Amino acid sequence: MLTHVIKYSLKIWLTSVFAAPILFYISLICWVSTYRSNAVALFPWAFLIYIGMVFAQLVFSLLIWIIFTGVILAVIRIPTTGITKTIIIFVTGLLLTAGPFVAVIILLDFNNEDSGLAYTLMACNCACVGFGVWFYKLKLLQPNPPPQNFEII
Repeated sequence: MLTHVIKYSLKIWLTSVFAAPILFYISLICWVSTYRSNAVALFPWAFLIYIGMVFAQLVFSLLIWIIFTGVILAVIRIPTTGITKTIIIFVTGLLLTAGPFVAVIILLDFNNEDSGLAYTLMACNCACVGFGVWFYKLKLLQPNPPPQNFEII
């Protein structure tokens, strides 16, 4: 069971780490006119920026992934339906993703006109985590039902 939980949380975490920077770049091109007008000129740098963002996300979110895995291990022990467990994992994943972003923005006083980029990256990461929770299936071993005693008449 532990290996299934680790694989599940690892898939979600790596989806966020590798897909969120791409989603972030696409959102910049779509919604920020400066990036839209310079998209072709900025494209060669985009790969280097992507590698840097992936590396930074791997380093800074490792502890969150470990906590997320522990939360999933706790949630699967709750005696409730699978959809309820998935909802709990979904909400917890979003909170664990958004929490550090908001804390850093507030602590480092980035809460100004430039904080929009940080909030956009946070939204991209939350979208990827949310997608991963619902897309990937947590495979848990279901206990075998007790054998039924049948009487032959």
